Amino acid sequence: MNTSEVPIDTDRNNSMKPRAWVTAALALLVASIPAMAQTSARVIDVIDGATVKTESETLRLAGIEVPLPGDGRYAQAWAHQARATLQGLAAGKAIVVTKVDSGRDRYARVLAQVHDDKGVWLQGELLRAGLARVWVPSNAPERLDEMLKLEQEARLAKRGLWSDAFFVVLGADAIDRRHLDRLQIVEGRIKAVATVRNVTYLNFGDDWRSDFTIEMSTEVRRAFAKAKLDPKSLQGKLVRVRGWPVWRNGPAIEVKFPAQLEVLE
Repeated sequence: MNTSEVPIDTDRNNSMKPRAWVTAALALLVASIPAMAQTSARVIDVIDGATVKTESETLRLAGIEVPLPGDGRYAQAWAHQARATLQGLAAGKAIVVTKVDSGRDRYARVLAQVHDDKGVWLQGELLRAGLARVWVPSNAPERLDEMLKLEQEARLAKRGLWSDAFFVVLGADAIDRRHLDRLQIVEGRIKAVATVRNVTYLNFGDDWRSDFTIEMSTEVRRAFAKAKLDPKSLQGKLVRVRGWPVWRNGPAIEVKFPAQLEVLE
C-alpha cells in the first residue's frame, strides 16, 4: 500500500498538520511494510538470455524462460539472440536488483526482477522482443499480469520466438510426443473435471486415455482455492496452461502453481 493513500484527518485552520493519532498510525503502517530486497550491482558477464553475473552473485531473471543452447538445434539461434539482446541491455552496466520471495533456484542463482540504472526493465524488454516466455514457478508471482500482457503483445505481433512454429501455442488436440519435456503453452476448452485418488484431472477430450489432460494434487487445489479459483468451475472454460508435458495416458501437464493457468473467458 502506498502510504500517500492513507487518509489524514486534518484541520484546515491548523496549517494542515495531521493529528497525533494519524501520525502514530502512519508510523505503524510504514513499519509493517516489508522492505524490498533491493540492491545495486554491476554486470560483469552475461551467461545466457536470462542469467547475469555481478561482482558478488549470479542472478536469474525471475518470471521468464528463454531458449538455451542445450535445448536442441531448433532453439540454438534463438538462444544466441536472447543472450545477445541481454548483453546489449546489461553487459558492463549498473543495475538495480529486486530479489523475489522465492529466493534462489535449484542452481543457487538469485531470482530477481532487474532494471538498469535508467529504469529499463530487463524482463520486460526480452518479453517485448519475443525472446522470452512467461514462466513463474511460484505461489507469489511478481509482476505476472504485466509479463503476460507483454508476452501476448509479442505473440500477436509474431515477434521473435512467436514467428517460429517450434514455439507456437499448441491446441490441446495438437499436442503429442514430439512436444514432451520442454516448456509448452497449450490452449483448449476443458470438457470435464474429475478427482480420482486425490488427483484432480482437467480433461480436454472425450477419451482421458489419449487426450490432453491437466493434473493437480490436493495441495495445488488448496493453492487454487486461495486464489479464488475452484478447478470444478473450469469445466467448459477456455484456458491456457504452460508447463513441461509428460506422457501419462496421453499428454499431460502437472500444474503446481495457479500462475501456470490462464482462464481466457
